[in-house]
Amino acid sequence: MACGVPVVSTNCPSGPDEIIENGINGVLVPTENVDELAIAIIKILKNQKIKQVFAKNSLRKLELFVLGQIIHEYTKLIGIND
Repeated sequence: MACGVPVVSTNCPSGPDEIIENGINGVLVPTENVDELAIAIIKILKNQKIKQVFAKNSLRKLELFVLGQIIHEYTKLIGIND
């Protein structure tokens, strides 16, 4: 995502759904479903519009994870004023 390319990921329990919004900035497929994974990859590779939309939306989502934003969130969590 940080490189501006669309992401296809399995929706494993380790948290991809916290970053990837299915159909908005990438694609999430069920774990251990090779067929759906392949279909999603091929769909993105064949559709320039989807690639552009996912890439654009991915970069917007990543703004939530820049250092300054993370520090702000931690200080709010522990009750320190900026």
